[in-house]
Amino acid sequence: MVTLPPTIQFSATSPVITLNWPGSYLGWLLQSNAAGLSTTNWSMVPNSGNVTNFLITIDPTMGNVFYRLVSP
Repeated sequence: MVTLPPTIQFSATSPVITLNWPGSYLGWLLQSNAAGLSTTNWSMVPNSGNVTNFLITIDPTMGNVFYRLVSP
């Protein structure tokens, strides 16, 4: 299993942001946090452990939304 932090690539085509990460990180879990970059308040993005890319629809009312990948 890969243990180094992944490189997440992104692209934006309004109104969608696409996050991509290497196939060797399949099984890692995407988390989201709208409260800030603190170590608390992160929630799992459902079914993210089964993919290596994720589409996010931009919500202009949400000014601060962060994403990260974590090892299972």
